[in-house]
Amino acid sequence: MIMSRGLSKSLANASVSLKLAIGFGLVLLMTLMISATGWFSNQALIDRGDRVTAIAQVNELTLQLRINRMSYEALYNAEAAAQVRSTLDQLDAALQSARNLLRSPENLQLLDAQTQATRDYRQSFEDMSKAIETREASRSQMGENADKAVDQADRIEAELLKADNILAFNGIVGVSKLIQQARFQVRGYTYSGRPDFEKDANKAIDDAVTGINTLAGDISSDYSPMLQQAIAGLNGYRAAVGKYRDAQAGLQGRAGKNDHTGRQHARHQQRPDHPAEQEP
Repeated sequence: MIMSRGLSKSLANASVSLKLAIGFGLVLLMTLMISATGWFSNQALIDRGDRVTAIAQVNELTLQLRINRMSYEALYNAEAAAQVRSTLDQLDAALQSARNLLRSPENLQLLDAQTQATRDYRQSFEDMSKAIETREASRSQMGENADKAVDQADRIEAELLKADNILAFNGIVGVSKLIQQARFQVRGYTYSGRPDFEKDANKAIDDAVTGINTLAGDISSDYSPMLQQAIAGLNGYRAAVGKYRDAQAGLQGRAGKNDHTGRQHARHQQRPDHPAEQEP
């Protein structure tokens, strides 16, 4: 009370200039305080907006990754694979950017889990890509070996026809039909991927080999080298079918792993405690 009276008396005795200076100073101080409060509030909003944007980008890239992977599984070409790898690189960068913006230990833990899931996804995708390359290479081997067997059968047909050996000619025509049947069965298996079709494909190849061995006892030994090359082609054909089977089995396992990792990404996206919303 005494202090208040003293202050009032001092102000009453002060000059007008001093009073104006004190008043202006108080107004300036209040203005600075309001400006500082507004600046900090705006900065908080900007930081929050940056966090929301960073998380939104992570979610968008995660969705794009799934789309690109499905495109790759449909096309199986180098361009589609490059798109998946590019999206993974962008997702890694987006996760690191989000981690630099977030501070909550719980949110950082969620981001670390998604970063690890992305690493696992990349590894499983590379494994899947190698399995696909092996499978597609086995397709090429199938075609080369089947063509080899067909080519030898065609050469024998042409020579027997020139020799006017109708009985032997009919025999090699029968063998050619068995080879074509084997190709038909193998194509049915590779396009369907069904294990029971593989048995039919292998049986058809074995029937063609048996047909060649039977024919070998009915025609001149002069044709033996060509018959042996045809058998070698069919044996290579059968081996390529086995490689295709092994690659397909490995591919299915790796595709399942990718699906599991993709679901992990989706769970991180759909958590109700959205990282950006939990930051102070």
